[in-house]
Amino acid sequence: MTVIDRSMLTFGQLSLWRSIERFSPEQMRGVNLRQVWPLPDGVTAADVRGVLEALEERHEAIRTRYRLDLGRDLAQLVWAPEPVVLDVREGGADATAFARQVSAELGDELFDLAVDKPWRARLITSAGRPACLVVSVHHITADGWSMQQLGTEFLDLLAGKDLGESAPTCRELAEEQHSDAWADRRTAAVEYWRRVVAEAPEPPDELSADARTRWATLRSVSSLRDAQLLAEQVGIPLPSVVFAAYAAALRTRTVRDAHLVALFAGNRLEPKWRSLVTSMNQLAPMVARRVDGEDLPTGARRLHWESLRSLRHGIFDVDEVTDAVSEYGKNGVGGGFRYFYNFRNMAQVAIPPATAGRAAENDWSVETSSSERNNQSPFYLRAHAGEELMLSLQETSSADDFEPMRCFVITMAEQLRDAAMAGHAG
Repeated sequence: MTVIDRSMLTFGQLSLWRSIERFSPEQMRGVNLRQVWPLPDGVTAADVRGVLEALEERHEAIRTRYRLDLGRDLAQLVWAPEPVVLDVREGGADATAFARQVSAELGDELFDLAVDKPWRARLITSAGRPACLVVSVHHITADGWSMQQLGTEFLDLLAGKDLGESAPTCRELAEEQHSDAWADRRTAAVEYWRRVVAEAPEPPDELSADARTRWATLRSVSSLRDAQLLAEQVGIPLPSVVFAAYAAALRTRTVRDAHLVALFAGNRLEPKWRSLVTSMNQLAPMVARRVDGEDLPTGARRLHWESLRSLRHGIFDVDEVTDAVSEYGKNGVGGGFRYFYNFRNMAQVAIPPATAGRAAENDWSVETSSSERNNQSPFYLRAHAGEELMLSLQETSSADDFEPMRCFVITMAEQLRDAAMAGHAG
């Protein structure tokens, strides 16, 4: 095993590490990203192993180890490609169900980032034939965007496709972000954080010691159509429409007119970094304020432009930002924040094709859980648009039931529905 290069961490890698470095082993189990990739018919174990080795050669991040005991001088160590040892498990007649079970088990296995490859895979067979691949990747190595990309490239390579030019590296990004050319950008981000946090409203009361974390997820095709229609009517992206509904629901829930919100910035607007496998998500702070007399579409347009100004400052040295805002009880990875908003791949999501009008009937379904992947954010709304709109709320509170969470996501859906109906009628 050979180290071929060493460099500083990217801002995304550093931010991810600072957010988890004090996690307990139990909390660390929530850091790993897990996926199950179905395999085409006729694929062999040798095919899968060969493609995984090709991916490892293409993307340095999945063969990188880390020196994380160096104070502020953390380092990533890029290793030469190594042969892949593939663990094979027989899944029987229902290989997919077995794969989900294996995914939960594999995701709970911790990584030693100084020694281990930051990814693992298990091949699930059915009657000896490869059926699907279970993958677990440490979050410092990939974000949601990267996981989707790895899955796509995996299937493309299995199909014999040429992936074209080589992928960019974290070493290249780290060099750019720490360069003199980026000095003004780094300074602007720190100044923006300090100004927003200093002017933010007083935070709500601290969470009690008996607070526990729960999840509630709303899924709805009709809500997706409502959000689509509003996005087209107002002329802003879908994530901004959903964010406006989130801000409106917060006002209803808290009876406050202003909330300090941490937005998740995907940070992949520059084309040269879109194929980079790594964790690039960072936070951008903004104060979501209510303006008297605004309806949801008008507020959505205003919040859209305010959020874009925030997201411009979503790439930063987290240690410099923490130094700047620690006097306000905050840090650059969301410490001291209560409210978080993440539209998956925010600011990069294309609006799905709109329908001619909104659905006549609401089709909201809300699932609740007391056991999901926990990112330790007290009040965290993650949204996703695919064939339906998904609104997944994670809340840590002392409430003894799920009703407040159910009410919150349904309130968001109602906000979208009422605004879409008003716009359609007009």
